[in-house]
Amino acid sequence: MTKQLEFVFHGVDTTSGTYVAWESEDCPPAFVVLDRKELVRVTQALRRSLPDYMDDDDQVTGAQVERLERDYPPLPAQPDAATGPEDDDDEMARFFDDDDEDETASTATPDPLEVGHFLRVVDGALAGDPERELELMRDLAQVLVPPGFLASLLEAVDTPGQRVLLAVNPPPSCGQVPWELMPTGRTTPDGQVERFLDVLDVVTMGPVLGRDSEPSLPHPSWERVRDAPAVYLVQPWQQGAGRAGVLNGSELAAWEERVRGYEPAPVTVGSAPAEAGGRGDARGTTRLQLSAVLRQDPDVVTVDNRRPLSHLLYVGHMTGTGGDSRLQLADSRACYGVYPTDQEGTRWFSASDLVLGTIDWREHAAKFRNTARAGQEPDLGDLLPTGVGFDGTDMSGAPAPEAHSGIYLWPMPPRVGLVACQSGTETGQVEPFGMAAAILEAGAELVMTTRWTMLTDEFFRRACQEESARGFLDLSFAVDDCLRAPDAVLAMNEWKRGCLAAWRERPGIVTSPLTWAGLNAYWAPDRSFVPDAGGDEDGGEGGGAGDGVAGPVGVGVA
Repeated sequence: MTKQLEFVFHGVDTTSGTYVAWESEDCPPAFVVLDRKELVRVTQALRRSLPDYMDDDDQVTGAQVERLERDYPPLPAQPDAATGPEDDDDEMARFFDDDDEDETASTATPDPLEVGHFLRVVDGALAGDPERELELMRDLAQVLVPPGFLASLLEAVDTPGQRVLLAVNPPPSCGQVPWELMPTGRTTPDGQVERFLDVLDVVTMGPVLGRDSEPSLPHPSWERVRDAPAVYLVQPWQQGAGRAGVLNGSELAAWEERVRGYEPAPVTVGSAPAEAGGRGDARGTTRLQLSAVLRQDPDVVTVDNRRPLSHLLYVGHMTGTGGDSRLQLADSRACYGVYPTDQEGTRWFSASDLVLGTIDWREHAAKFRNTARAGQEPDLGDLLPTGVGFDGTDMSGAPAPEAHSGIYLWPMPPRVGLVACQSGTETGQVEPFGMAAAILEAGAELVMTTRWTMLTDEFFRRACQEESARGFLDLSFAVDDCLRAPDAVLAMNEWKRGCLAAWRERPGIVTSPLTWAGLNAYWAPDRSFVPDAGGDEDGGEGGGAGDGVAGPVGVGVA
């Protein structure tokens, strides 16, 4: 029987330097201070290779414009392609909105930022040349992987009958580092440069949660709900002016075909009528509808009202960091939320909404009235999740909703996937809070996210001049497969091992680490302290979900 050894590697940035430490059951704690100058150099080199980086992308020459038009001409728009102008809130579609291309497109003046950004990404170290990618990873490893840590790690890896799980809690300065690609200094049996991924599994440690300090709060259990339905929020809004999609029509159809055969029937995107906080769209899901789906009894807001669901998968747009980390649903201005609506009248669902719910309604209303023009109503929305009533009035005399925590309004299943831009920014922040952390706080044990901006298939089709290129769609399918697997972390690492093999054998923009190395998983195991006397050493399970298999559930159409 194979034993799993958890090897922890964590770090912190301080004014005196960046400290990293490591330990395991067999390795006593040790630490080193990284070279600050070298740390900045290598992490900046990584940053410049990522789609997130935008500095100086507008400094382009005529030769670069000519090269873009010659080597990467826009492909003809597919008949069912997603339409809509550029979405300023997300860079996934930033420079690939070619739906309106016609015979005059080549004569239009290209946006310098789009030209520079596109060429920098396709020419970057992660894009198409394995030697350049390996050189970058070697440079990173030389600075970020202390020799003592590497020696202890490889000793654990080489121990027979042992599987090593490297749990990383990196310092913010290293938040986007793909640790699984770090070279070990050895070669594989087939002569390749060995990476961490070749010999161990990697996961990111989730932040400390409220349930970790309260033994009475049950820990999530996927085993209890593994056969329950899943929730699918795949581009859960109606595309239109200012609301660009991340998938085109054929890709949405592929998703619909994929989930059609699932048993039990999953929750999929429904319609978003105005009375449910939507815009009357034929396609979409609002936060109010989602709240009703996630609760066993939609009319009750309690700690033990979680509907048995196996997992939730979101595929769409995300932006922001910290409490402002937010994802796009079909919410109109009428939906209650603490984040202001955008210029298109869409209210994005934020991490603050998920954690705080209606607890701080009065505070936000007062702050708005103190700063707004006379007579202007707070942009908070007046449609609330079912089960939330009103409790008196605020200082202005307006009705105030009952105070309910968001983690009871949107209780999350044990596993969640966020296939969107920079959906897991927590590792890059001093205060590790964002949408992933909020989802963990709301009841998840595992959240699959991305370390950096994910490029849509429109980018891949244009970059390799192939209509069939679909790196982003394949990523979303892979995340779904991992969430459904008995061991999600192992499944993610196995998928990445297959991607690494393809990158070695068939290097190109679609097989490059630009997409698959950006996938990450936050893991929050049971860390509660249970006293020996009269306590349950195994802790609680189920997160209030209960036993048994639930039947089909769905987002209703009003």
